[in-house]
Amino acid sequence: MIALFIVAIFLCVLSFGIHNLKWHFLISGYNTLSPEDQQKVDINGLSKTTAVILYVVAACIAGLGIATWQEIDWLVPTIILLLVAFSIGASIYSRRYSKNVSNSKRKNKVASIILVVTFVGVAILLYFSTQETSVLTTDDTLTIEGMYGDTFAWDELENVQLVNELPAISLRTNGSAVGSDLKGHFKFENGDKAILFVDKSAPPFITFTANDKLYYVNFKNAQDTNELYDTMEMHIEK
Repeated sequence: MIALFIVAIFLCVLSFGIHNLKWHFLISGYNTLSPEDQQKVDINGLSKTTAVILYVVAACIAGLGIATWQEIDWLVPTIILLLVAFSIGASIYSRRYSKNVSNSKRKNKVASIILVVTFVGVAILLYFSTQETSVLTTDDTLTIEGMYGDTFAWDELENVQLVNELPAISLRTNGSAVGSDLKGHFKFENGDKAILFVDKSAPPFITFTANDKLYYVNFKNAQDTNELYDTMEMHIEK
């Protein structure tokens, strides 16, 4: 969370420098042009637009920090989608300041397509990251579906417990954290590593080990979590 605020402040400093202190060498693309091509760029318009873009991005990042701090679940994916959409529009708009031959219509279309594909990809990732975990049980196995999921035989499960608190997290190593929805590989402050499928705002949590890996899983509805725990206990005790 603190890192997000630091990044936001850093972007504000860059924005001020580019527009007010003429740090044009920081503008990506412009700084690699030849002196002749730089003369074809409306640098005043480009620097002003770049500064505005950085200020907006900084505000969005600060918003993510506030949303994370206050655990406003719906605000995180909303800000990310707005940020991606704004980035697409800003990238297309900023090309108006360059009259270089290299900025052909064909290249602009390709760049726009790439940005749109990126936007759609991020939207899809956010959608699946916020969907509730699906767990299936049979007489022989327990299956956690989706990315990072796996199938376990009942005799592979050890140390099955129902806990009311999730250990403090220090690092996300490979996964998604959208608001209170955590999926994937995380590291706790106590040094333990775990694979999470949880909504951290909706205790309790089921924890277990399997194949030397630690897992946590729960549902948004506490009753569903308790029912899964009872099912797991029933199969393990057989």
